[in-house]
Amino acid sequence: MMRNEPHSPEQYQKRLTHYVMIVLVATLIINCLSAYIRHVEAGLGCENWPGCYGEIGQFISPSDEAEIAQKALAPTETAKQMHRTIATLLVIGVLLLVNQSRKPTAMAGASRHLPYLLLAVLLLLSVIGPASYLKTMPAIAVVNLAGGLALLAICWWLWLQLNCKNRTEAPTWLKRLTLAGWLLLIFQILLGSWVSANYAGLACSELFTCNPPTGYTSEGSGSFWYFRQLALDSEGRILFDNSAIHIHLIHRAGAILSSLILLIGALSSLQYQQKTAICLTVLVLFQCALGASGVLLSLPIMVVMAHNLIAALLLMAVMALNYQLVQAK
Repeated sequence: MMRNEPHSPEQYQKRLTHYVMIVLVATLIINCLSAYIRHVEAGLGCENWPGCYGEIGQFISPSDEAEIAQKALAPTETAKQMHRTIATLLVIGVLLLVNQSRKPTAMAGASRHLPYLLLAVLLLLSVIGPASYLKTMPAIAVVNLAGGLALLAICWWLWLQLNCKNRTEAPTWLKRLTLAGWLLLIFQILLGSWVSANYAGLACSELFTCNPPTGYTSEGSGSFWYFRQLALDSEGRILFDNSAIHIHLIHRAGAILSSLILLIGALSSLQYQQKTAICLTVLVLFQCALGASGVLLSLPIMVVMAHNLIAALLLMAVMALNYQLVQAK
């Protein structure tokens, strides 16, 4: 049995890389499933569109703790069953990754704390996850999404450290520009999750004006407060107010700013990391097109899902470019 155990540094690191890739793929899938479940329960893709948007009362009215546990941890829908299965595999994968990272030289060239940071984020999500039935509290949805993206980002950064050897010196200003683009993208993704969590997707139904569909808004100025709680009418539908418009407009402004910075950084990086820079440029343009399509077509679920997936791929592309560009001395 001991003869099957790898002993060389290359074998230790190769096995660790396999675990990292498994966790990375599982995290990407579970993020997509989480987005799908959240959007379907918000009403996207329903027959009575947009009248059914925000009808969440059926998902937030458990009568006792046992029913809460069943809704959060033992759902019967196919998507939720897949989510739970992959989440279990993700936990196993992270534990194997942490164990493998303790082998001699397995983490050569990589930050040794990253596997433990992965485990910490996973434990945090296991605590927050069961509260996902609290759909009138937008902060819960945002923290869940932020945790999923944190898992993806940490795992991807670890993979880059273990496998990416193609690094190029670049001017200080370019390194700072791509770092600014990375930070702006993170903020923009969180703004997007804030739009989704507040059911503000239809707040602006046109590209250059902000005229919500009839019945979408109600009287009142609303609030952008992070820990606010959404109100429901007697039929269990979100009572929309003008804060949805403000949230939507801020997300649009963030999209314009982050896209410009990312495109400038990508085009400026062509002579240093051509493939990654081209990939980043294509993803930014595609994401802008998806965002515009989502507005013009009134949030078709496939377009919204693609928008979520490309956001995750954009994050990975920006991180790759930041890692590959080394500040010139």
